[in-house]
Amino acid sequence: SSYGKVRILENHKGEQIDSAGPSTPVKIAGFKALPSFGDKLIGFGSEREAKDAALKSEKVVSKLTIATAKKTKEENSIEGVLAELNVLVKCDVLGSIEAVRKTLKETETNEAKIKIVSEGAGAISESDITLGKATNAIVVGFRVNLLGAAKKISEKEDVKVKTFDVIYDLVDHVKEELINLLPPLIIEEEKGTGEVLAIFRDDKKAFVAGGRINSGSANANKEIKIFQDDNEKYRGKIISLRKGKNEAKECDSGSECGIGLVPGANVAVGDKFVIFETIQRKRTL
Repeated sequence: SSYGKVRILENHKGEQIDSAGPSTPVKIAGFKALPSFGDKLIGFGSEREAKDAALKSEKVVSKLTIATAKKTKEENSIEGVLAELNVLVKCDVLGSIEAVRKTLKETETNEAKIKIVSEGAGAISESDITLGKATNAIVVGFRVNLLGAAKKISEKEDVKVKTFDVIYDLVDHVKEELINLLPPLIIEEEKGTGEVLAIFRDDKKAFVAGGRINSGSANANKEIKIFQDDNEKYRGKIISLRKGKNEAKECDSGSECGIGLVPGANVAVGDKFVIFETIQRKRTL
């Protein structure tokens, strides 16, 4: 899937040669991108023919990779994983790929996984962007260039592409993208506790319970959980608070107040309650 005009041909001694026969080890310079292990070397009469053949090869590889990526996604659906980020990696040399892969895998947790849908050496090309789009992957490069045509396609297809000169900057970028896929942590922060002393109103229009705040405080618009014998039986939003005949914004520890809830609230005398606030926090890895 790479092509170019042979500009330098050297033998195993580092000497420049004009031609090489079968089984002759050589060093070749002139490719537009680095080939992969196992790729076949085929000679053509013109660079145009070589480019056409390389593009056809890229399309075949892309189709195979996409099919493999989809199959892997279906087979590797792991229970407990909250987010999975598909990543396409391109590096300057093959040796860098292993380092990037290893460092990315060390970033994973049981809840957040990184799936490398494709990896290779050489500049980020049009086919990389096409594959990134097909597999819903972000594309990252280490010490490689983003080709002009590939940049235009990435902007058109809205594929995220970024290149780096430092591995840990690349990993931090992938890590942030993975964190953004994770659902936020839902935390119930306790604000106060108490018990139900009386039911003042229970009809189709309103429900009002009389309660005593034993610790913390109760605030209008906060949430409440009702417990009977330590088992949660109801939760909802506090519609209003009253101290005597007056509406109140807050009831402190040791005070008694009327707690307005939605009609039909499952609350009885003797129930315990917890006032709380639901907070969303961004997860970390």
